[in-house]
Amino acid sequence: MIKGQEFTLDIVSPDQLNITKQIVYAQCPGENGVFGVLKGHQPMVVGLQPGVLKMKDPEESLFIGGGFANIKEDKCTILTDQFIHLNDIDADDVLSFIQDTEKRMEKELEIEERESLNQSLFIEKAKLEIIKKLKT
Repeated sequence: MIKGQEFTLDIVSPDQLNITKQIVYAQCPGENGVFGVLKGHQPMVVGLQPGVLKMKDPEESLFIGGGFANIKEDKCTILTDQFIHLNDIDADDVLSFIQDTEKRMEKELEIEERESLNQSLFIEKAKLEIIKKLKT
């Protein structure tokens, strides 16, 4: 770790234990493309899409299910519905979830339930694409 260049990264999710780390760099999957965060970044709030959050010093990568990044000069807070270490993603579980959800969506559903299932499918398909890229 480069002394004096680190900032605080908080990853906050309603259903998981939150993470707080001191890191030097974060690469985030923004809605308009990937962007990087270093200490001293201009304050902003940015929408995130499902994808890989890469951290350096120490090196670590997580899948996040979209959300928001609240960036300040010495802190970045990621607000997301879910996050998981890339090594912990089980491709068979993801594929099974996608197949089961697509079958459920063949039935007549309330608008709210269909929207919720569509969002879940979008996130799980993003996980599956990342798994495929990691294997190649």
